[in-house]
Amino acid sequence: GNVTLASGHGIDFSATSDTSGVTSGGELLDDYEEGTFTPAFDFVSASPSAGATVGEGLYTKIGRLVTVHVRLVNVNSTGATGDVTITGMPFTSKLDGGGDGSVTLFNGTCRINDVNIAASTYVVAEMLDNVAVARLIECTDNATIDLINAGNLNHGTSDFHFTLTYPTA
Repeated sequence: GNVTLASGHGIDFSATSDTSGVTSGGELLDDYEEGTFTPAFDFVSASPSAGATVGEGLYTKIGRLVTVHVRLVNVNSTGATGDVTITGMPFTSKLDGGGDGSVTLFNGTCRINDVNIAASTYVVAEMLDNVAVARLIECTDNATIDLINAGNLNHGTSDFHFTLTYPTA
């Protein structure tokens, strides 16, 4: 049969604590969850005329750490303007002390197809602190980052697949 723990209880690892002089956030593993979610590919300034492209998402949450796998294909971009946003992430990311994203800025790998980006460039998925929205960043060699926007896409043929891991609140 299954091992069932009462609410607020979990597996206690404190007997194996070996973090001398380090402040620990706790050694109780009290959450495990996996499931699906529905991410939507949208834009900051104006949504596509036919609405946001809906994709597929899988997640695994162990303790406060969430890993998502997102698939968005044949992205609709007609009439859209502005930077890309991926809404519908399964959990809100952790709020850092300053609330400016500088401590809890999370990046993940991204595979793209039929997206217009500069040479010597790669794309990552990114999530700032205290949000349930991801964004896509173009990283160019020896230059500043740039957010992927409607101008980077080819209507109906651009695809994005990404994995992103982040802590929850």
